[in-house]
Amino acid sequence: KTLGEEITALTEDSKSLEKIGEEKLKLETEKKNQQEEKEKLEKLDKDIDDAKKQRIRYEEATASYIQKQEKAELLDTELKEKTRIYYEAQAGILAETLEANKPCPVCGSTTHPQIATKPVDVPTKEELDNLQDRLNDANEVANNARTEAGKLKGASDEKEESVKKEISSLLGDVSLDDAKSVIAVRV
Repeated sequence: KTLGEEITALTEDSKSLEKIGEEKLKLETEKKNQQEEKEKLEKLDKDIDDAKKQRIRYEEATASYIQKQEKAELLDTELKEKTRIYYEAQAGILAETLEANKPCPVCGSTTHPQIATKPVDVPTKEELDNLQDRLNDANEVANNARTEAGKLKGASDEKEESVKKEISSLLGDVSLDDAKSVIAVRV
């Protein structure tokens, strides 16, 4: 080979090596971009799981609140019924305290020709007070459960909205439910 031919061959080799170098850089950049996309998709997959777990916690807290509220409502109904019975039985309760030749605390009479009888199973004032305390406690527990469920709903909604934005950004027009299967295919 002549020197000119060798120079031409080396120039071509140099251009080939330059193209290979450019191709290598392009492939490395593409690999880096794919790795970054994979990491973003893996994070999105985890975020979707977190959003679903948060939604479940909210639903469980709501169910707990409903159960506690129903318990408080039952206690309220019981208290109202027992209070009604208690007040309706007041004449009989007062009659139990009457003494012969002593004035009636209601009318002042010292004779008591027809004393009212107290019905059976009349709750005492102490029982009503105890039931009221239980109702107050149950209402407080239900209110705390409602507050907690409300906080969890807010956090759940916020997380879900954030995940939907991520899905839109990374996957386009894909629903939250379909995103996991799309991610599985891409990763």
